[in-house]
Amino acid sequence: MNASTKHLRPLTYRQNRAIECWFRNRRTNKALALREAGYPECIVRQPHKVFGSPAVQRELELRGHGTRGVSNN
Repeated sequence: MNASTKHLRPLTYRQNRAIECWFRNRRTNKALALREAGYPECIVRQPHKVFGSPAVQRELELRGHGTRGVSNN
């Protein structure tokens, strides 16, 4: 474990749901994924607040997708 991942918080339930919904919707609409995950409209209008968080970025990397959610394949 390197120093940059040592202090990251684990994914919250809603962050995990948002990632799952986003993949299920073929990564086309982050706002829809956030809405389905139960986030309030103030966050839905600013998806970078969730998808830009270090924990979500790390999870996307672990799932084989880059920081923008693009497949590394």
